[in-house]
Amino acid sequence: MTNNDNQGPKVEWRWDRFNARKAMTLKWAAKSCVEFNRLTPAAREEMHSQTMREQKQIDQQIVAEIVELLCELAEITGMTYTDRLSQLQLPCIKFRDIHVSWMQDGSVANMKRLAWMLHYYNNEIFMQAIGMTHGQWVEQKIMKTYNIRYVHLNELTINQRTCVHQLYSKKMNDHRSNIMCQHKACTHQSQIRTEQPKTPHPILVNYRRGKTTFFDTEQIETAESWG
Repeated sequence: MTNNDNQGPKVEWRWDRFNARKAMTLKWAAKSCVEFNRLTPAAREEMHSQTMREQKQIDQQIVAEIVELLCELAEITGMTYTDRLSQLQLPCIKFRDIHVSWMQDGSVANMKRLAWMLHYYNNEIFMQAIGMTHGQWVEQKIMKTYNIRYVHLNELTINQRTCVHQLYSKKMNDHRSNIMCQHKACTHQSQIRTEQPKTPHPILVNYRRGKTTFFDTEQIETAESWG
């Protein structure tokens, strides 16, 4: 897949060209080839390999966009971490720095930073500013870069998303998990979520809420501590 710079005819993709949840199989890739049954075995394998290369390329661009966004937001919020060798407070300028900051600082201030960075800005702020989420913006940027348009959109149900948007959601969730994961090096028991935790006494009637409501705790092992 090359950068077509919007010249020439559009490259047509099925909305489900990629499988965001599982490894790309030959059977899945065949859905995007109308003459698959006429291809030789070698041509089928090449088509399969090309689809996998395209997905990898899209994955890499999505990750680059997510990392760039999160690093910019870390700078905006003034997020810092303590350097292990110098013991100096340094600004978070790399993705890894954000995770280190969370491992070191479970304060309410840092929880608010991460809620804003990981959930609120890319959804609510983007929607207010340009009428679409960061994920939708990245998808449009990719489609414009490679001169792509979707086909068979009439098959897309209201609860489904296009393949590129699904890839974005998976990568964003992966990055959230990587930042918020807690292991032996973590110095606190704080946590923040967009979904209501399972507690003896539910905080809100609805289990899932919008990206403007968050649940936090400074004692994750205590069910009653969520608020």
